[in-house]
Amino acid sequence: MFPAESIVRASGVVRDSEGNPIAGAEALLLVGSSRPDRTETDGRFLVNEVVAPGRYPVPLHISAAGFKPLNLSVSTNTNNHVVATLERLGSTEESQASVHALTSEAPAH
Repeated sequence: MFPAESIVRASGVVRDSEGNPIAGAEALLLVGSSRPDRTETDGRFLVNEVVAPGRYPVPLHISAAGFKPLNLSVSTNTNNHVVATLERLGSTEESQASVHALTSEAPAH
């Protein structure tokens, strides 16, 4: 029997290229009716959304005023920890992120 739904969950921190947290950055899962989460002064965010069943990648968009936006993928049925580094507009560098699965839910049988 397969589950009727899956969950995509991502938490993490948004920083500038010097390692400083970015307050007011927006993290948004580009699926369903997901609502964005804005970072506080510590740069931390948490987004989650109930999605169709299965294990698959879901796009995550991270942006902040004055910085280059970042698009990446996170997986369903996994607690994704994201460390995002946004580059200032006008920089020759690209924004980047690392994504790590902290824990995984048990696979469906």
